Amino acid sequence: MILLKTAWNDFRKNSIVNIFIILQVAVSLIITAVMISAISVRSQYYTPFRDILTSNGIFIKFSSSPNYDSSQMNIYDYLDNDDILQECPDADHIYACHSMFGSIDSFHNGESFTLQSYDDEFIKRYQPELTDGRWLTSDIESNQIEIVVSENDYGVKVGDVLSLTGINYPNSTSFTGKVVGIFQDDSKIIGGGLYDYGNSDMNFNSIYYPFNHTIENQIFVLASYSAIQNITNHFVLLFDTDYVVQPIISSVILTYPDNVSKEQIEADKEKLLQYGWANAISLDELNQNSIAYLFEKAEIFLPIIIILFILASVSSISSSALIVRKNLKNYALYYISGLQWGHCSFVNLLHSIISLAIATIVGVVALLIIPHTKFAYMVNIIWSPYIFEAFAAMIILQLLISMIMPLIIIGKNTPKQILTK
Repeated sequence: MILLKTAWNDFRKNSIVNIFIILQVAVSLIITAVMISAISVRSQYYTPFRDILTSNGIFIKFSSSPNYDSSQMNIYDYLDNDDILQECPDADHIYACHSMFGSIDSFHNGESFTLQSYDDEFIKRYQPELTDGRWLTSDIESNQIEIVVSENDYGVKVGDVLSLTGINYPNSTSFTGKVVGIFQDDSKIIGGGLYDYGNSDMNFNSIYYPFNHTIENQIFVLASYSAIQNITNHFVLLFDTDYVVQPIISSVILTYPDNVSKEQIEADKEKLLQYGWANAISLDELNQNSIAYLFEKAEIFLPIIIILFILASVSSISSSALIVRKNLKNYALYYISGLQWGHCSFVNLLHSIISLAIATIVGVVALLIIPHTKFAYMVNIIWSPYIFEAFAAMIILQLLISMIMPLIIIGKNTPKQILTK
Protein backbone atom coordinates (compact mmCIF):
# COMPACT_ATOMS: atom_id res chain seq x y z
CA MET A 1 0.00 0.00 0.00
CA ILE A 2 2.85 2.39 0.81
CA LEU A 3 4.27 1.83 -2.68
CA LEU A 4 0.94 2.73 -4.31
CA LYS A 5 0.60 5.80 -2.09
CA THR A 6 4.10 6.89 -3.04
CA ALA A 7 3.32 6.40 -6.74
CA TRP A 8 0.12 8.44 -6.40
CA ASN A 9 2.00 11.28 -4.71
CA ASP A 10 4.56 11.26 -7.52
CA PHE A 11 1.69 11.33 -10.04
CA ARG A 12 0.09 14.38 -8.42
CA LYS A 13 3.35 16.28 -8.20
CA ASN A 14 3.80 15.90 -11.97
CA SER A 15 0.18 16.43 -12.96
CA ILE A 16 0.82 18.73 -15.95
CA VAL A 17 3.21 16.29 -17.66
CA ASN A 18 0.92 13.38 -16.81
CA ILE A 19 -2.14 15.11 -18.31
CA PHE A 20 -0.18 15.61 -21.52
CA ILE A 21 0.77 11.89 -21.60
CA ILE A 22 -2.81 10.80 -20.78
CA LEU A 23 -4.25 12.85 -23.64
CA GLN A 24 -1.71 11.48 -26.14
CA VAL A 25 -2.36 7.88 -25.13
CA ALA A 26 -6.15 8.40 -25.04
CA VAL A 27 -6.18 9.89 -28.54
CA SER A 28 -4.02 6.98 -29.77
CA LEU A 29 -6.55 4.51 -28.32
CA ILE A 30 -9.51 6.40 -29.83
CA ILE A 31 -7.98 6.49 -33.32
CA THR A 32 -7.02 2.81 -33.03
CA ALA A 33 -10.63 1.91 -32.15
CA VAL A 34 -11.95 3.99 -35.06
CA MET A 35 -9.52 2.30 -37.48
CA ILE A 36 -10.34 -1.23 -36.29
CA SER A 37 -14.08 -0.45 -36.37
CA ALA A 38 -13.82 0.82 -39.94
CA ILE A 39 -12.10 -2.41 -40.98
CA SER A 40 -14.64 -4.51 -39.04
CA VAL A 41 -17.61 -2.76 -40.67
CA ARG A 42 -16.18 -3.38 -44.11
CA SER A 43 -15.04 -6.93 -43.47
CA GLN A 44 -18.54 -8.15 -42.52
CA TYR A 45 -19.35 -8.06 -46.25
CA TYR A 46 -16.00 -9.51 -47.31
CA THR A 47 -15.84 -12.44 -44.87
CA PRO A 48 -18.82 -14.45 -46.28
CA PHE A 49 -17.03 -14.80 -49.63
CA ARG A 50 -13.39 -14.70 -48.55
CA ASP A 51 -12.66 -18.31 -49.47
CA ILE A 52 -14.35 -17.95 -52.87
CA LEU A 53 -12.55 -14.69 -53.66
CA THR A 54 -9.20 -16.35 -53.03
CA SER A 55 -9.96 -19.10 -55.55
CA ASN A 56 -9.60 -19.26 -59.34
CA GLY A 57 -12.50 -17.66 -61.17
CA ILE A 58 -14.54 -14.74 -62.47
CA PHE A 59 -17.00 -12.28 -60.95
CA ILE A 60 -19.55 -10.72 -63.31
CA LYS A 61 -22.15 -8.08 -62.54
CA PHE A 62 -24.90 -8.24 -65.16
CA SER A 63 -27.08 -5.13 -65.36
CA SER A 64 -29.48 -6.97 -67.65
CA SER A 65 -30.16 -10.66 -68.02
CA PRO A 66 -27.56 -12.32 -70.28
CA ASN A 67 -29.10 -13.29 -73.60
CA TYR A 68 -27.80 -15.35 -76.51
CA ASP A 69 -29.00 -12.62 -78.86
CA SER A 70 -28.36 -9.31 -77.11
CA SER A 71 -30.03 -7.37 -79.93
CA GLN A 72 -33.38 -9.02 -79.11
CA MET A 73 -34.31 -9.57 -75.49
CA ASN A 74 -36.22 -12.74 -76.29
CA ILE A 75 -37.31 -14.57 -73.15
CA TYR A 76 -36.48 -17.86 -74.85
CA ASP A 77 -32.86 -16.78 -75.21
CA TYR A 78 -32.12 -15.93 -71.57
CA LEU A 79 -29.21 -17.79 -69.98
CA ASP A 80 -29.50 -19.84 -66.83
CA ASN A 81 -26.86 -21.63 -64.73
CA ASP A 82 -26.57 -24.62 -67.07
CA ASP A 83 -26.16 -22.34 -70.09
CA ILE A 84 -23.30 -20.47 -68.41
CA LEU A 85 -21.54 -23.72 -67.52
CA GLN A 86 -21.99 -24.97 -71.09
CA GLU A 87 -20.43 -21.76 -72.40
CA CYS A 88 -17.54 -22.15 -69.91
CA PRO A 89 -16.95 -25.93 -69.69
CA ASP A 90 -13.73 -25.55 -67.68
CA ALA A 91 -15.63 -23.97 -64.77
CA ASP A 92 -16.70 -26.24 -61.92
CA HIS A 93 -19.18 -24.09 -59.95
CA ILE A 94 -21.51 -21.17 -60.53
CA TYR A 95 -23.14 -19.01 -57.82
CA ALA A 96 -25.75 -16.69 -59.27
CA CYS A 97 -28.67 -14.35 -58.69
CA HIS A 98 -31.80 -14.79 -60.78
CA SER A 99 -34.67 -12.44 -61.52
CA MET A 100 -38.40 -12.47 -62.11
CA PHE A 101 -40.80 -9.58 -62.60
CA GLY A 102 -44.50 -9.78 -61.94
CA SER A 103 -47.42 -8.70 -59.80
CA ILE A 104 -48.81 -9.56 -56.39
CA ASP A 105 -52.40 -10.69 -56.84
CA SER A 106 -53.19 -10.01 -53.17
CA PHE A 107 -53.57 -6.29 -53.99
CA HIS A 108 -56.49 -4.87 -55.93
CA ASN A 109 -54.21 -3.16 -58.42
CA GLY A 110 -51.84 -6.13 -58.70
CA GLU A 111 -48.88 -4.32 -57.18
CA SER A 112 -45.69 -4.96 -59.18
CA PHE A 113 -42.70 -6.66 -57.62
CA THR A 114 -39.20 -7.73 -58.49
CA LEU A 115 -38.27 -11.18 -57.27
CA GLN A 116 -34.61 -12.04 -56.94
CA SER A 117 -33.80 -15.66 -56.27
CA TYR A 118 -30.49 -16.99 -54.97
CA ASP A 119 -28.57 -20.18 -55.43
CA ASP A 120 -28.41 -22.11 -52.16
CA GLU A 121 -24.76 -21.17 -51.57
CA PHE A 122 -25.64 -17.47 -51.52
CA ILE A 123 -28.46 -18.13 -49.03
CA LYS A 124 -26.12 -20.05 -46.70
CA ARG A 125 -23.32 -17.51 -46.81
CA TYR A 126 -25.07 -14.18 -46.26
CA GLN A 127 -28.28 -12.65 -44.99
CA PRO A 128 -29.23 -8.95 -44.99
CA GLU A 129 -30.27 -7.12 -41.84
CA LEU A 130 -33.82 -8.08 -40.91
CA THR A 131 -36.36 -5.94 -39.08
CA ASP A 132 -38.62 -8.93 -38.45
CA GLY A 133 -38.76 -12.67 -38.97
CA ARG A 134 -35.94 -14.90 -40.18
CA TRP A 135 -33.79 -15.55 -43.23
CA LEU A 136 -34.49 -18.00 -46.04
CA THR A 137 -33.74 -21.70 -45.77
CA SER A 138 -33.10 -24.20 -48.53
CA ASP A 139 -36.19 -26.22 -47.63
CA ILE A 140 -38.50 -26.93 -50.54
CA GLU A 141 -42.28 -27.26 -50.47
CA SER A 142 -44.06 -28.29 -53.63
CA ASN A 143 -46.88 -25.78 -53.37
CA GLN A 144 -45.36 -22.75 -51.66
CA ILE A 145 -42.05 -20.93 -51.36
CA GLU A 146 -40.52 -18.94 -48.53
CA ILE A 147 -39.95 -15.27 -49.30
CA VAL A 148 -38.25 -12.36 -47.55
CA VAL A 149 -39.59 -8.96 -48.63
CA SER A 150 -38.35 -5.40 -48.35
CA GLU A 151 -39.77 -2.88 -45.93
CA ASN A 152 -42.84 -1.55 -47.70
CA ASP A 153 -45.79 0.83 -47.56
CA TYR A 154 -48.37 -1.85 -48.36
CA GLY A 155 -48.64 -3.56 -44.99
CA VAL A 156 -46.98 -6.78 -46.07
CA LYS A 157 -45.73 -8.49 -42.91
CA VAL A 158 -44.25 -11.74 -41.64
CA GLY A 159 -46.77 -14.58 -41.91
CA ASP A 160 -48.61 -13.19 -44.94
CA VAL A 161 -49.13 -15.53 -47.87
CA LEU A 162 -48.94 -13.73 -51.22
CA SER A 163 -50.14 -14.93 -54.59
CA LEU A 164 -47.41 -14.06 -57.08
CA THR A 165 -47.70 -13.99 -60.85
CA GLY A 166 -44.43 -13.89 -62.77
CA ILE A 167 -44.47 -12.32 -66.22
CA ASN A 168 -42.00 -15.02 -67.29
CA TYR A 169 -44.59 -17.68 -66.47
CA PRO A 170 -46.79 -18.69 -69.42
CA ASN A 171 -50.55 -18.30 -69.20
CA SER A 172 -50.21 -16.07 -66.11
CA THR A 173 -49.56 -19.05 -63.86
CA SER A 174 -49.39 -18.02 -60.20
CA PHE A 175 -47.69 -19.48 -57.15
CA THR A 176 -47.79 -18.58 -53.47
CA GLY A 177 -45.04 -17.26 -51.25
CA LYS A 178 -45.10 -17.15 -47.45
CA VAL A 179 -43.37 -14.11 -45.95
CA VAL A 180 -40.84 -15.37 -43.36
CA GLY A 181 -38.83 -12.14 -42.98
CA ILE A 182 -38.64 -8.41 -43.71
CA PHE A 183 -35.26 -6.98 -44.65
CA GLN A 184 -34.27 -3.51 -43.52
CA ASP A 185 -34.16 -0.50 -45.82
CA ASP A 186 -30.61 0.37 -46.95
CA SER A 187 -29.29 -3.02 -45.87
CA LYS A 188 -27.11 -4.67 -48.47
CA ILE A 189 -28.57 -7.53 -50.47
CA ILE A 190 -26.63 -9.80 -52.80
CA GLY A 191 -27.28 -8.80 -56.38
CA GLY A 192 -28.84 -5.54 -57.41
CA GLY A 193 -31.87 -3.34 -57.68
CA LEU A 194 -33.46 -1.49 -60.56
CA TYR A 195 -30.88 1.27 -60.56
CA ASP A 196 -27.77 -0.78 -59.97
CA TYR A 197 -25.55 -0.59 -63.03
CA GLY A 198 -22.26 -1.66 -61.44
CA ASN A 199 -18.97 0.22 -61.73
CA SER A 200 -15.54 -0.29 -63.16
CA ASP A 201 -13.67 -0.11 -59.83
CA MET A 202 -14.89 -3.44 -58.47
CA ASN A 203 -14.28 -4.97 -55.04
CA PHE A 204 -16.38 -7.19 -52.74
CA ASN A 205 -18.95 -4.37 -52.43
CA SER A 206 -19.85 -5.03 -56.07
CA ILE A 207 -21.44 -8.32 -54.99
CA TYR A 208 -24.07 -6.35 -53.05
CA TYR A 209 -26.59 -3.58 -53.48
CA PRO A 210 -28.07 -1.24 -50.81
CA PHE A 211 -31.82 -1.48 -51.37
CA ASN A 212 -34.28 1.24 -50.38
CA HIS A 213 -37.95 0.70 -51.16
CA THR A 214 -38.75 4.42 -51.47
CA ILE A 215 -36.12 4.81 -54.18
CA GLU A 216 -37.06 1.59 -56.00
CA ASN A 217 -40.77 2.37 -55.56
CA GLN A 218 -41.82 -1.27 -55.41
CA ILE A 219 -41.70 -4.38 -53.25
CA PHE A 220 -38.51 -6.40 -53.60
CA VAL A 221 -38.88 -10.12 -52.97
CA LEU A 222 -36.03 -12.51 -52.15
CA ALA A 223 -36.43 -16.26 -52.56
CA SER A 224 -34.63 -19.55 -53.15
CA TYR A 225 -33.82 -20.37 -56.77
CA SER A 226 -34.18 -24.10 -56.16
CA ALA A 227 -37.55 -23.62 -54.42
CA ILE A 228 -38.99 -21.78 -57.42
CA GLN A 229 -37.47 -24.34 -59.80
CA ASN A 230 -39.24 -27.04 -57.81
CA ILE A 231 -42.58 -25.28 -58.35
CA THR A 232 -41.71 -24.78 -62.00
CA ASN A 233 -41.32 -28.54 -62.36
CA HIS A 234 -44.95 -28.95 -61.29
CA PHE A 235 -45.93 -26.76 -64.24
CA VAL A 236 -43.77 -28.72 -66.63
CA LEU A 237 -46.59 -29.32 -69.10
CA LEU A 238 -47.08 -25.57 -69.46
CA PHE A 239 -43.43 -24.86 -70.20
CA ASP A 240 -41.46 -25.00 -73.37
CA THR A 241 -38.29 -27.04 -72.74
CA ASP A 242 -36.05 -24.06 -73.59
CA TYR A 243 -38.00 -21.58 -71.51
CA VAL A 244 -36.01 -19.83 -68.73
CA VAL A 245 -38.31 -18.77 -65.90
CA GLN A 246 -35.56 -17.30 -63.70
CA PRO A 247 -32.92 -15.76 -65.95
CA ILE A 248 -29.55 -14.90 -64.43
CA ILE A 249 -29.17 -11.28 -63.36
CA SER A 250 -26.71 -9.19 -61.42
CA SER A 251 -24.00 -10.89 -59.30
CA VAL A 252 -22.52 -14.09 -60.71
CA ILE A 253 -19.43 -15.93 -59.44
CA LEU A 254 -17.83 -18.60 -61.59
CA THR A 255 -15.05 -20.74 -60.07
CA TYR A 256 -12.47 -22.95 -61.79
CA PRO A 257 -10.09 -25.72 -60.73
CA ASP A 258 -6.58 -24.53 -59.92
CA ASN A 259 -5.12 -26.15 -63.04
CA VAL A 260 -7.15 -23.95 -65.42
CA SER A 261 -4.95 -21.22 -66.91
CA LYS A 262 -5.54 -17.51 -66.45
CA GLU A 263 -5.67 -17.19 -70.25
CA GLN A 264 -8.62 -19.60 -70.44
CA ILE A 265 -10.43 -17.79 -67.64
CA GLU A 266 -9.86 -14.46 -69.39
CA ALA A 267 -11.23 -15.93 -72.65
CA ASP A 268 -14.37 -17.14 -70.84
CA LYS A 269 -14.80 -13.73 -69.24
CA GLU A 270 -14.72 -12.00 -72.63
CA LYS A 271 -17.18 -14.56 -74.02
CA LEU A 272 -19.71 -13.95 -71.24
CA LEU A 273 -19.50 -10.17 -71.65
CA GLN A 274 -20.99 -10.61 -75.14
CA TYR A 275 -24.28 -11.86 -73.69
CA GLY A 276 -25.32 -8.84 -71.69
CA TRP A 277 -24.54 -5.41 -70.31
CA ALA A 278 -22.02 -6.26 -67.61
CA ASN A 279 -18.74 -5.63 -65.81
CA ALA A 280 -16.39 -8.53 -65.16
CA ILE A 281 -13.19 -9.10 -63.23
CA SER A 282 -11.07 -12.09 -62.20
CA LEU A 283 -11.54 -13.23 -58.60
CA ASP A 284 -7.83 -12.68 -58.02
CA GLU A 285 -8.07 -9.01 -58.99
CA LEU A 286 -11.37 -8.61 -57.15
CA ASN A 287 -9.75 -9.98 -53.99
CA GLN A 288 -6.74 -7.66 -54.33
CA ASN A 289 -9.07 -4.66 -54.73
CA SER A 290 -11.07 -5.87 -51.72
CA ILE A 291 -8.02 -6.15 -49.46
CA ALA A 292 -6.89 -2.67 -50.52
CA TYR A 293 -10.37 -1.30 -49.75
CA LEU A 294 -10.52 -3.07 -46.37
CA PHE A 295 -7.28 -1.51 -45.18
CA GLU A 296 -7.80 1.89 -46.81
CA LYS A 297 -8.65 3.40 -43.42
CA ALA A 298 -5.60 1.77 -41.86
CA GLU A 299 -3.38 3.58 -44.36
CA ILE A 300 -4.90 6.87 -43.20
CA PHE A 301 -4.95 6.27 -39.45
CA LEU A 302 -1.90 4.07 -38.86
CA PRO A 303 0.74 6.83 -39.41
CA ILE A 304 -1.19 9.11 -37.02
CA ILE A 305 -1.36 6.35 -34.40
CA ILE A 306 2.37 5.62 -34.73
CA ILE A 307 3.32 9.30 -34.40
CA LEU A 308 1.08 9.79 -31.36
CA PHE A 309 2.38 6.59 -29.79
CA ILE A 310 6.00 7.66 -30.32
CA LEU A 311 5.26 11.09 -28.82
CA ALA A 312 3.53 9.50 -25.85
CA SER A 313 6.41 7.04 -25.39
CA VAL A 314 9.05 9.77 -25.51
CA SER A 315 7.02 11.82 -23.06
CA SER A 316 6.60 8.83 -20.75
CA ILE A 317 10.32 8.03 -20.82
CA SER A 318 11.26 11.64 -20.19
CA SER A 319 8.67 12.06 -17.47
CA SER A 320 9.69 8.82 -15.75
CA ALA A 321 13.37 9.76 -15.96
CA LEU A 322 12.72 13.20 -14.43
CA ILE A 323 10.61 11.73 -11.65
CA VAL A 324 13.22 9.08 -10.86
CA ARG A 325 16.05 11.62 -10.77
CA LYS A 326 13.97 13.91 -8.56
CA ASN A 327 13.15 11.04 -6.20
CA LEU A 328 16.53 9.28 -6.15
CA LYS A 329 17.32 10.41 -2.61
CA ASN A 330 13.87 9.30 -1.45
CA TYR A 331 14.44 5.93 -3.10
CA ALA A 332 17.83 5.65 -1.33
CA LEU A 333 16.15 6.35 1.99
CA TYR A 334 13.48 3.75 1.17
CA TYR A 335 16.33 1.30 0.47
CA ILE A 336 18.02 2.03 3.80
CA SER A 337 14.63 1.61 5.51
CA GLY A 338 14.38 -1.92 4.17
CA LEU A 339 12.97 -1.68 0.63
CA GLN A 340 14.84 -3.30 -2.25
CA TRP A 341 15.97 -1.36 -5.32
CA GLY A 342 13.37 -3.34 -7.26
CA HIS A 343 10.64 -1.91 -5.04
CA CYS A 344 11.73 1.57 -6.02
CA SER A 345 11.45 0.61 -9.68
CA PHE A 346 8.02 -0.79 -8.92
CA VAL A 347 6.91 2.61 -7.56
CA ASN A 348 7.71 4.11 -10.95
CA LEU A 349 5.87 1.26 -12.69
CA LEU A 350 2.79 1.99 -10.56
CA HIS A 351 3.05 5.64 -11.58
CA SER A 352 2.94 4.62 -15.25
CA ILE A 353 0.04 2.22 -14.62
CA ILE A 354 -1.98 5.03 -13.03
CA SER A 355 -1.38 7.28 -16.05
CA LEU A 356 -2.28 4.57 -18.56
CA ALA A 357 -5.35 3.47 -16.58
CA ILE A 358 -6.70 7.03 -16.60
CA ALA A 359 -5.85 7.35 -20.33
CA THR A 360 -7.76 4.14 -21.07
CA ILE A 361 -10.80 5.33 -19.11
CA VAL A 362 -10.74 8.69 -20.93
CA GLY A 363 -10.45 6.93 -24.30
CA VAL A 364 -13.27 4.46 -23.63
CA VAL A 365 -15.59 7.17 -22.27
CA ALA A 366 -14.91 9.31 -25.36
CA LEU A 367 -15.71 6.34 -27.63
CA LEU A 368 -19.00 5.78 -25.76
CA ILE A 369 -19.94 9.45 -26.07
CA ILE A 370 -19.07 9.89 -29.77
CA PRO A 371 -22.16 7.96 -31.08
CA HIS A 372 -24.36 10.52 -29.27
CA THR A 373 -22.68 13.57 -30.79
CA LYS A 374 -22.82 15.29 -34.18
CA PHE A 375 -19.78 13.22 -35.20
CA ALA A 376 -21.79 9.98 -35.01
CA TYR A 377 -22.33 9.93 -38.80
CA MET A 378 -18.56 10.02 -39.33
CA VAL A 379 -17.57 7.37 -36.80
CA ASN A 380 -19.14 3.94 -36.34
CA ILE A 381 -17.60 2.15 -33.36
CA ILE A 382 -17.92 -1.62 -33.47
CA TRP A 383 -16.80 -3.10 -30.16
CA SER A 384 -14.91 -6.27 -30.92
CA PRO A 385 -12.18 -8.37 -29.27
CA TYR A 386 -9.70 -6.83 -31.73
CA ILE A 387 -10.16 -3.40 -30.15
CA PHE A 388 -9.46 -4.68 -26.65
CA GLU A 389 -6.50 -6.74 -27.87
CA ALA A 390 -5.06 -3.64 -29.56
CA PHE A 391 -5.61 -1.59 -26.39
CA ALA A 392 -3.87 -4.23 -24.26
CA ALA A 393 -0.92 -4.45 -26.68
CA MET A 394 -0.50 -0.65 -26.78
CA ILE A 395 -0.70 -0.30 -22.99
CA ILE A 396 1.75 -3.13 -22.30
CA LEU A 397 4.20 -1.76 -24.85
CA GLN A 398 3.83 1.72 -23.40
CA LEU A 399 4.58 0.37 -19.91
CA LEU A 400 7.69 -1.43 -21.10
CA ILE A 401 8.96 1.63 -22.97
CA SER A 402 8.28 4.00 -20.08
CA MET A 403 10.29 1.78 -17.72
CA ILE A 404 13.49 1.65 -19.81
CA MET A 405 15.10 4.90 -18.69
CA PRO A 406 14.14 4.66 -14.98
CA LEU A 407 15.63 1.15 -14.75
CA ILE A 408 18.86 2.39 -16.35
CA ILE A 409 19.08 5.35 -13.96
CA ILE A 410 18.35 3.32 -10.84
CA GLY A 411 20.62 0.49 -11.93
CA LYS A 412 23.63 2.80 -12.41
CA ASN A 413 23.48 4.16 -8.86
CA THR A 414 23.92 2.72 -5.39
CA PRO A 415 22.28 4.19 -2.28
CA LYS A 416 25.70 5.31 -0.99
CA GLN A 417 26.50 7.16 -4.26
CA ILE A 418 23.13 8.92 -4.21
CA LEU A 419 23.32 10.03 -0.57
CA THR A 420 26.93 11.25 -0.79
CA LYS A 421 26.39 13.42 -3.88
